[in-house]
Order: sequence, then structure tokens, then C-alpha cells
Amino acid sequence: MMKKSVKSACVLVLAILSFAGAKAQRLEYGVKAGYNLASMSGDVGNKPRSGFHVGGSLGGILTRYITVEAELLYSVEGTSSLSPENDEPLKLMYLNMPMAVKYYPIEWLSLRFGPQVGVLLGARMDGKSVTNEYFPVNVGLNVGVGYETAWGIGCSIRYNHSLVNALRNRHDTQNKEYAGYPRSLQLSVEIRF
Repeated sequence: MMKKSVKSACVLVLAILSFAGAKAQRLEYGVKAGYNLASMSGDVGNKPRSGFHVGGSLGGILTRYITVEAELLYSVEGTSSLSPENDEPLKLMYLNMPMAVKYYPIEWLSLRFGPQVGVLLGARMDGKSVTNEYFPVNVGLNVGVGYETAWGIGCSIRYNHSLVNALRNRHDTQNKEYAGYPRSLQLSVEIRF
């Protein structure tokens, strides 16, 4: 299941990049890293956890005002407390593939929106692996804003919210299924080539 999900996500990213590359006036490559403030919405995990992300990007300039970008990021997310009864931190490690359309109302300012596909690499709670308790693929939406200099250095802030319940087989004493949707606020520094 996980291998098929990873392959499907990679094919989707490659298809979008191929289309963007064919239409782009110029391609840009970059690296980025930054800070995550992550938690979960739903029935569990609304206590934030600090994490980080690091990876690369590939973008294509379509017009003076519009570019498209795909990234491949290793990202540490989760929550500081999964539930009031369980105060142990949850660490979720994803390989995320955010894609965005970037609109430039001003030359150095971009507004960004797009989907994100994430593949769960691992989940840990109290030093133990709990990867099997979480769905292997996460799909979400991103919205953000970025500042970029003419020298290729930039910074951005982005909010991601999952559309998929990450919890698998989590029930309370009345057999009600818990829901937990990962979300994160990301602050990034990026360098473009």
C-alpha cells in the first residue's frame, strides 16, 4: 500500500513538473529549510509541537506574475500531547511534496496556494514506533506568503492543513472513532539558483 502511494504521489509531482517545465519561460532550483509549529485538529492533539523541515524546490516561471513550484521536504510534525489523558508527545516524520501556484502582485512578494501530498516515514511516541497507527499518506492544502530578493534569497510563511484523518483505529471507551488532522505553520528560508 505504501509503495503504491509513494509511486502515485511521485507520478503526480512529475506530471505537474513536466507540464510546468514545458510551459515555463525559465526553471529555478532551490533549497529551503525552516521551523514547523505543528499540531492536530479534530478530537486529539491540539497542543503545538516544534519541528523542522529541509529540502529542495523546482519552479517554473509562467508569466511575469505567475509561477508554479514543487518541493520535496523532510518534515518533522506531530503534537506535544495527543490527548488530555495521554500527555506524551507525538512525532510524525513525513516526506512532503507541496505544490503551489505563486502570484506576484509586487515583484518581491508572492501569494502561494496549492495541494500537498505527504508520505509518512515514521511515527514515534514515548520513544516507541507507532507508525502502524497512522495512515501512510497525507493530503492537504497550503496557503502562504513569501518575500524574495533579486539575489535569490527569500523567506516565507505557510499554513498547511490536512484533509485526511491521520489516525487509524483510534477509539474511545464508547467505541467512537477519534479524528486527527495534521496541521502546521512553517517559517522557511530559501535560496534559489
